[in-house]
Amino acid sequence: MCHPSCQFAELADQITELAGHLNAANYRWLRLIAEFERRNGWSDGTLKSCAHWLNFKCGVALGAAREKVRVAHALPTLPKIAAAMALGELSYSKVPCVDSGRGRSDRGLLSDDGLARHRASCRDLGAAIPAV
Repeated sequence: MCHPSCQFAELADQITELAGHLNAANYRWLRLIAEFERRNGWSDGTLKSCAHWLNFKCGVALGAAREKVRVAHALPTLPKIAAAMALGELSYSKVPCVDSGRGRSDRGLLSDDGLARHRASCRDLGAAIPAV
């Protein structure tokens, strides 16, 4: 924890470092979800799906749980996105933003090309924000 006299830059560094750790942990959690779902670990006869299990056992809203299961299964087919998440460089919440620009009806199709666009837009945004 930062001492009350520490500078804002130190606080910012700690916040962004922790965000990276959380992103990497979330990636690991998604990989576990994919394996749990693949093995039907949720299927004890009382719940309808892995998403329902996540809702009941982890408190994840059902719609969000469905999306987590979908993304968890997609990650092995998206090596650049998976690697960026594993390194903590990309948050789960950004994954739908890395969609390759297809229509909403096609939003399930994530793309590694979208990751490059995301990184470029982050660089552009970072350059546009004045330093404090």
